Amino acid sequence: LMIAAGLLLRSFGRLLDVRPGFDPSNILLARIWLPVPNNPEMDVYRDPVKRAGFTKEVLRRVAALPGVRYAAIGNGNGVPLLGPHFSGTFTIEDQGATENVRPIAKISAVSADYFRVLRTPLIRGRLFTDSDDQGQPRVALVDEAAVERYFGNQDPIGRRVKFGGRGSNAPLMTIAGVVGNIKTDGFDQPDQPHLYVPIFQNPNYAMAVYLQTDTDPLSLTKSLREQVQAVDPNLPLFGERTMEDVVAASLGQRRFALQVVGLFGVLALVLASIGIYGVMAYSVSQRTREIGIRIALGASAGVIMRWMLRQGVVLIAIGVGAGLIAAFALMRLLRSLLFEVATTDLITYVA
Repeated sequence: LMIAAGLLLRSFGRLLDVRPGFDPSNILLARIWLPVPNNPEMDVYRDPVKRAGFTKEVLRRVAALPGVRYAAIGNGNGVPLLGPHFSGTFTIEDQGATENVRPIAKISAVSADYFRVLRTPLIRGRLFTDSDDQGQPRVALVDEAAVERYFGNQDPIGRRVKFGGRGSNAPLMTIAGVVGNIKTDGFDQPDQPHLYVPIFQNPNYAMAVYLQTDTDPLSLTKSLREQVQAVDPNLPLFGERTMEDVVAASLGQRRFALQVVGLFGVLALVLASIGIYGVMAYSVSQRTREIGIRIALGASAGVIMRWMLRQGVVLIAIGVGAGLIAAFALMRLLRSLLFEVATTDLITYVA
């Protein structure tokens, strides 16, 4: 139990050292979901231009709230560390077709200040602007993982991609910039390729609002709700939470496992210590006469102490040996909960 707790603790420490690709501090997250009636004729947001107009107006209003540095809107299934996330195939225009490599990426529609809100760096090129709407040429951004996997680490700026396979009728999009990697599936998952598109060119029904604030993010929840309902009074705002809460929740399973196993490990250590103390105390009480005789025959206090402690050390050695054997046999069951720590980590076993 102590070895399991030690492995989980070292794993959790390694996990906290991972850079998620964004800074979650002082960011408020909230959700909006445009209604989708069963009768398409009753859908007031059926027209993409209407959805884009709604998104622009909400963004304009929330960006003007006191205490807001930057505001952004993304599609609802693209929130980092909060799934599910939408993945899709895409085609690179001037790249030869191969049977083994079919580009696939996490696809997110975001507004111009999305990467400023999350403090994700622009590697090269440019970010989206508010003018990247349906009246302008289609553009896209890729992250470093996509460049490494699908562009051979060559500069993708200016190259064109489209959703779907080579026979797709989707419009071509020019890559305008490269951004840093963002961990969307979890701290322990490898970086996945991402393809970002302007939300005004690809308006969604499900949206996520991000506010980077100068004050406590949750203090702006009421103001954010009022601004959304000023645009459409029938729309609820839900899922309000800070991005720090999102990060903490993504680590919740590992933290819980660490706490539970750690608690049982400490209890086991305390019980073992009490048990050894009890056995030794009983042994000494049973041998009081023998100890007296040994002292009478000239044995010093140090000799008596070493003689008694040797028995305790033997008990401890047996217990440690059994524990090591059990740990080697059972730690493979923890493999799924470990991150960059081997199940045979020498430092943990020695400690």
